[in-house]
Amino acid sequence: MKFLLIDDSEIELYVTSRLLDNAGLSTSVVTFLEAKDALTHLIQKKDEKHELPDVILLDIHMPTMSGFDFLDNYIHSLEAVLGHNISVIILSSTANQKDFEKAANYKVVKGVFEKPLDTVRLKNLLESIND
Repeated sequence: MKFLLIDDSEIELYVTSRLLDNAGLSTSVVTFLEAKDALTHLIQKKDEKHELPDVILLDIHMPTMSGFDFLDNYIHSLEAVLGHNISVIILSSTANQKDFEKAANYKVVKGVFEKPLDTVRLKNLLESIND
């Protein structure tokens, strides 16, 4: 499974990448410190469907462009163009219930997880999405 990770913390990107690898969940992990760079990457890969991720793991609270800003841009400019079923899973270090409720209102968001990522829970969620 191909993952795209977006988080403003290099440590979180490293830890999450290692967790995915160690759990045997990923065949590919592409990371971005900036949400706008991830959007640019997706636009550049739009014609290369085999290069697109299956899952985007997205931090909510980031400078410049928040996870919610990313979601709004993704839905309005990319979702239809990509024509690829990409699941978005929110990762957050804050247990702010309002953030979780807001994230759940996005159709592309398939789950919300607190950091650090629980790979067993992620695996169960991915299996339920793919059934």
